Amino acid sequence: MTTVQPTKMPTNKSLTMAGGTILLNPLIQPAVSEVWPQIAPTVLAGENMTTLVGAALAAGISLFFAWFVPDRPNIRR
Repeated sequence: MTTVQPTKMPTNKSLTMAGGTILLNPLIQPAVSEVWPQIAPTVLAGENMTTLVGAALAAGISLFFAWFVPDRPNIRR
């Protein structure tokens, strides 16, 4: 028995996750840029690590909201 998605469209949860991360990242990044370098060890306080922490935080918040989004049913064959 295989599970087949009815259309080629991404699932509702993945769309929420992708869209939420893209939309939340510019809103979260300024706050992370101020706070992260002050609380992180010196080796992890660089600009690239700060960007990664902001993106991970945006993805985590998006995952929280995507958890509650109802999804389309899959078809079993």
